[in-house]
Amino acid sequence: MSSTELTARLDATLVDHLRTAASQAGIPVDDYLARVLSADRDALHGASDGQLARARALTAVAYRTWTVAGRPEDGHSTADEVFGP
Repeated sequence: MSSTELTARLDATLVDHLRTAASQAGIPVDDYLARVLSADRDALHGASDGQLARARALTAVAYRTWTVAGRPEDGHSTADEVFGP
C-alpha cells in the first residue's frame, strides 16, 4: 500500500497523548495515528453499532469541549441525560 505524507497542526496536549499511546503500543506515532484514523473510517462506514459508538465518542468530546469553554447547562438537559453516561 502506498502512503502519502500529511502535515497537521495539533494541540500540544493531543500530541503528548498520541506519543504516549504510541509508545505504550510499541509503534511509531505515525503508525498509531494511521490506525486510529483507519478505525474511525471503518466505524463511520461499518455496521450501525460501530457508527453509534463513533457518534457517542465524538459527542462526548464535543460536550467536554463545550463545557470547558464555560457554556453552562443551567436549566437545560445535560449530555448525560440525552446520551447516557
